[in-house]
Amino acid sequence: MLVKIFGLLDIAAAVILLLLKWDIGHIAGIVLAVYVIGKAVYYMADVASIVDVAAGIFLILAVIGFYHIITYLFVLWLAQKGVSSLLA
Repeated sequence: MLVKIFGLLDIAAAVILLLLKWDIGHIAGIVLAVYVIGKAVYYMADVASIVDVAAGIFLILAVIGFYHIITYLFVLWLAQKGVSSLLA
């Protein structure tokens, strides 16, 4: 059950990361960035957690207005992780 909640939150983070390009969802972006970084630090045993920390940092950067092409890679990363968590 917890894995499915994590999956939904990862998908929400991916969607918010996309919406931040159009200045939508700043507060949700901050909350989800804290979630992604917090979860990554808690489960820091693998490489995926390091990528999650980078995704959380890019989420914070998107909140403050920095949006780079690399951001789309983090959107795909969070979305695929969320979908795979829902299917597990």
